[in-house]
Amino acid sequence: MPSPTEQKLTYNIDHLKTTSIMKIVVIGSSNIDMIAQVNHLPMPGETVGQARFMQAYGGKGANQAVAAARMGGEVTFVTALGNDMYASMLKEHYRHSESYRHRLDSRC
Repeated sequence: MPSPTEQKLTYNIDHLKTTSIMKIVVIGSSNIDMIAQVNHLPMPGETVGQARFMQAYGGKGANQAVAAARMGGEVTFVTALGNDMYASMLKEHYRHSESYRHRLDSRC
């Protein structure tokens, strides 16, 4: 049986989902994480030859915006992107992602 705190949290989340749409603005970061997975941590001066390299979309602001939208909020996400290949990748990700209903504005 859930604790009183868990029951209250579940009720509050369900209540938010069914009673109204909350308008939320998230101002925050958006980035691409670069991850190298290795078999062991290298010793000082050691070169690790075999690594699995991955990229993942993230950023504290972007992650918060997605979480708020998944909870049923009407979210506006404000972020700044540079003018490099990673910015282009993020713009394409936002254009094609189901997590974002968006309007890209490049005037800023």
